[in-house]
Amino acid sequence: MHNNPDWWMKVRKTIHLPEEAQQKQKRKQLERYIPISPRIESSLPYFFSNQKPPTPQTWNENIRRWAEKSGFDQVVLVQKLLEKV
Repeated sequence: MHNNPDWWMKVRKTIHLPEEAQQKQKRKQLERYIPISPRIESSLPYFFSNQKPPTPQTWNENIRRWAEKSGFDQVVLVQKLLEKV
């Protein structure tokens, strides 16, 4: 999404995912329109103006390194856990 800011339809307050955005081979729905909340909509300009977020693998490596430096248990800290916070 970071490479395609034109998928964000500001007037309709949706994100349009065209056929090429879908990575599943056996997809039933070729394109999707995802409604976005006002909270997410207010943060999208910052998302597109800043650098691209790290990959999940890099993010996990960083978390493990930071946990080791701070003395936290590295088994518990993973990228998926922090996405929900």
